[in-house]
Amino acid sequence: MKKNHKTLSFLGKCMLISSILWIQSCSKDDEVVPQNVDSQITFSNITAAMEVWNNVPISLTVSDDMGIASVEYLVDGVSIAKLTQSPFTDATWDASQASDGVHTVKVIVTDGQGNKTEKEVTVTVKNTLLTVDIAANQLDSNERGFVFLSDENGNLIASTEYTNSNDIVLKSPTFMGTKFFLTEVLMKNYSGQNEVRLWTYAEIGRGQAWKVLDDRDTDDDTNVGEASLTLTNAVTNSIYDIYSNAREQTELDDSRTTGSIHLGTTPSKLYVTRRTQDSGTPLGYALFPNVVVGNNTLNLNQVNQPLSKLTATLPEGASYASVYVKAYPTLNDYTHPYALGTFSNGGSNSGVESFDIYYPGTAFAAYYSIIEMGGDDLSYYSGSHTNIFSVTEITNTVSFGFANEKLTYSAAGDFVFISTFFESADSEWYLILPEGSNKVVPALKLPDPLKAFDIPAFGSPESYQVYKYDGVDNYNALKSFISTSSYSLDELYDDGKNFTEITYWNLPANGRSKKSNKKHSLSTALRK
Repeated sequence: MKKNHKTLSFLGKCMLISSILWIQSCSKDDEVVPQNVDSQITFSNITAAMEVWNNVPISLTVSDDMGIASVEYLVDGVSIAKLTQSPFTDATWDASQASDGVHTVKVIVTDGQGNKTEKEVTVTVKNTLLTVDIAANQLDSNERGFVFLSDENGNLIASTEYTNSNDIVLKSPTFMGTKFFLTEVLMKNYSGQNEVRLWTYAEIGRGQAWKVLDDRDTDDDTNVGEASLTLTNAVTNSIYDIYSNAREQTELDDSRTTGSIHLGTTPSKLYVTRRTQDSGTPLGYALFPNVVVGNNTLNLNQVNQPLSKLTATLPEGASYASVYVKAYPTLNDYTHPYALGTFSNGGSNSGVESFDIYYPGTAFAAYYSIIEMGGDDLSYYSGSHTNIFSVTEITNTVSFGFANEKLTYSAAGDFVFISTFFESADSEWYLILPEGSNKVVPALKLPDPLKAFDIPAFGSPESYQVYKYDGVDNYNALKSFISTSSYSLDELYDDGKNFTEITYWNLPANGRSKKSNKKHSLSTALRK
C-alpha cells in the first residue's frame, strides 16, 4: 500500500507542477508587449520650395514615446549636425557656399530603442543677389562701369567694377534681406574730365538677372557703298531732296544735276521730293527703284506724285513741337529707314499753334515718328509706329518729400515707373522707382572707387518723369524685360517701339503733389 501511496503522491505532484506551468504560460500570453511607433517630426520653420540663403536655421518639433536618443540633420545626403543631447530641435545650415537651386533637407530621429524615423523637405537656395551679362562691346576705351547694391538703409551690400565680357555675380554672406537697390554707374573720361551717370533701380529681388544700359547710337547703320546720281529734266528754280535707306539726305537742283548718296542696301529705292527754292513745302514726290552702288540716272519728270498732308495741332500748354519722321518699305522691318526729316512749329517763340507734316502716303509700308513738345511746366517725348502725330496721356499723381537724408514719395497712375534725378557739375543720378505709397529711398553710400568723383547728393527733386511702353505693363514687367533684353531699358526706344515720357518741371519746394489730368499730358525723355 505504501508503494501505491507513493505512486499516487508522485502523480499528484506532477499534475500540480503541470498546472502551475500551464497557468504561468497563459499569464505570459496575456501580457501587452510595447509596439514601436514612428517619431512625430514637423519642420517648424521650413516649408516645401521655400527660398533660403546664407545661414539657414532648421527648427523641428519632435516627439517619441520611447524618448529620443539623437537627431541627425543632413543636406543632400551629407550630415551637417548630429545632436545626442536635448534640445534636439535646432540646427543651422551654412548654405553660403551652396549652389543656387533646389536642395534636400533631411532629419533622422533615433528613439530610445534604436528605431529610426526620417523626414525631408526640399528648399531653393538663392545666395546670388544679381547676375549681369556684360556685352563684349559694352564700354568704349574712355569708359569705366560699376554696379553696386544697397540695403533699405542705404548701406553698401556688394559692388564691383566691370569690363567688357566680364559677367558679374554679386553675393553677400551678411545680407539677409530679399530686396535691395541696384545702381549702375558709367564714367566717361573726356581729355581728363570725368563725367559720371548713375541709374538706381528700387525693389530688385534676389536672383535677378540684369543687363546694364548701353547708350551707344543704334541709328548708326552700315552702308554698302555710294550711288552716283545724274539728274535729268530738272524743273527750273526747284530743289530736289533725295533720301536713301542709309538715313542720308542730299539736295540737288537744276544748276547742280550730279551728286552722290550712300545706300543701306543695293539695289534699293531713292525717295525724292521737289520744292521751290523760296519755299519749304514739297510739291510732289517719286520713289525710284533699282538704285545701285555705282552710276544711276534719275528722270525728275517722275517727281510728280501728290503727297499726303497731316496737320499737327499743339496741345494746350505746349509752346513748341517737332516731329521727326522715318519711313520703311517693309511692314515690321525697322532696319534701313528713310529719314524724311523734322517738321515743327518753329520753336517756342514762334507763336505758331499748328504745322503740316508731308509724307508719301502708302508709298511706304510703315512710318515711325519721334514727337517732342513742351511748355513752361511740362515736356513730352514719344515714339509711335501707329500714328505719325498723336499725344498719349499718362494719368499720374506723384508727391515727394526729403528729410533726414531720405527721399520719400507716393506715386499712382497708369505708368510703368517714375523717375527723378539729381545733378552736380559733372554728374547725374537718376532714380527709377515703382508705383506705391510712402516709399523711401535713403541716401546711398558709395563704393570706395566712386568717392573720388563728383557724385551729386540726394535732395528735394525739382522734376519727375512718368513712362509708358507698349508690352511692358508695370514695374515688375520692366525688370523681367531688362533681364532678357540685349541692352536694357534703351531697347524700349528702338525704331518701331511705342513709348511715351512726360516730365513735370518746377515742383513745389515742399514736395507737394503735382497732378496731371489735362486732356493732353506733356512729357519728355530720360535721355541716356
